[in-house]
Amino acid sequence: MKWIVWDKGAVEKYISSRKSYRLSILGYTIVIEVDSINSAWIAALDIVSTYGVEIRDWRGRRLVLPYTLIINIDNPLNTEGLDKASLDEYFNEMLSGEIREGESYTYGHRLFKWFGLNQVEKAINKIRNGYLTQGHITLYDPRVDLESNDIPCITEMHIKVIENEVSLRASIRSWDVARALPFNLYALAKLSELIAKELKKSVGKLIIIADEPHIY
Repeated sequence: MKWIVWDKGAVEKYISSRKSYRLSILGYTIVIEVDSINSAWIAALDIVSTYGVEIRDWRGRRLVLPYTLIINIDNPLNTEGLDKASLDEYFNEMLSGEIREGESYTYGHRLFKWFGLNQVEKAINKIRNGYLTQGHITLYDPRVDLESNDIPCITEMHIKVIENEVSLRASIRSWDVARALPFNLYALAKLSELIAKELKKSVGKLIIIADEPHIY
């Protein structure tokens, strides 16, 4: 799907036939609970279309949600309704940890090679060795990102074990929910699966805290 702000009717028609989520509004925070990535996608599009405001900035015109959006996904490995082949290609590219010419960053490079270390491996070892509150990963580096206009949207993530399940929580500073959401969520879910296997646990919930979700 590719949505543009100016075709709001098409977005609403698609959403109305498929949306299924639980919603709570707490001050300037919107919390939604869903079962799958596809449900999260539809819910996020619905929320931004309903509560978003149109803005203009250096990236052009966008419909932006002025509130913080929290998404709780119960079954993040459920790929029903998605193009799994494309998602797997994206995740495998991330796992490579490579950064190509012309790219200022990739998530894989920040996860597995930035700072001169494999942050995922370090987080797993922290949890395995009993440091249960220290399974934290940082993708934002102020040394370079403060001076750049092309910086990671996913800025950090926290991994914890709850009732023998690995739960991953990620923070997103700005998010193209129409185009990037399914790829980002699938990659995070598969990363949770990778970590869970290393810790001999099951995959639990995926939780997203997103500031400025938007649709171009």
